[in-house]
Amino acid sequence: MKVTRIAPAASLAMTALLVGCGSDDNGFGPCVHNYLEPIITLERVIGTPAGTELSQVTLSDFSLGGIPFSAQELCPDMPTGMSYPPIGGIYCENATPEDDVLICDLPCQFGNSDGDYEFTLTAEHYAPKTVEVQPEYAVFEGGCPSWNDEGSRYTFELDEQE
Repeated sequence: MKVTRIAPAASLAMTALLVGCGSDDNGFGPCVHNYLEPIITLERVIGTPAGTELSQVTLSDFSLGGIPFSAQELCPDMPTGMSYPPIGGIYCENATPEDDVLICDLPCQFGNSDGDYEFTLTAEHYAPKTVEVQPEYAVFEGGCPSWNDEGSRYTFELDEQE
């Protein structure tokens, strides 16, 4: 009978594959959770009463679960040299933080946490409007890695200023 021995390094590599992504006492890395798109998509903002579809709005005064946060926290800068978010990360799409506001070129996407969001929508010649949304992902796939996809989509109306 022939016995085949596996070198310690090869054995360790095979163990890592069998254990998977879960973290354990042997020091293997954590399982990663990915977001395939942001949780909030502002698809359209309509100006009333004319029914004008706006191409850009400004978002401000953000809170999540009643706790204020900044546009910069919502949309961190993409690391230099990267053209896509790192594993587990999410970045804004068509939304740019400037000072304390988020400039949204519609449609735009942002965020990856579920919960009760509140923010104010404004656009030139329109009255500001504070909105509350409770976005959630439609798809959750467990495992390692796990992921979320298909966030909530919204259309809002802004009233023309007189």
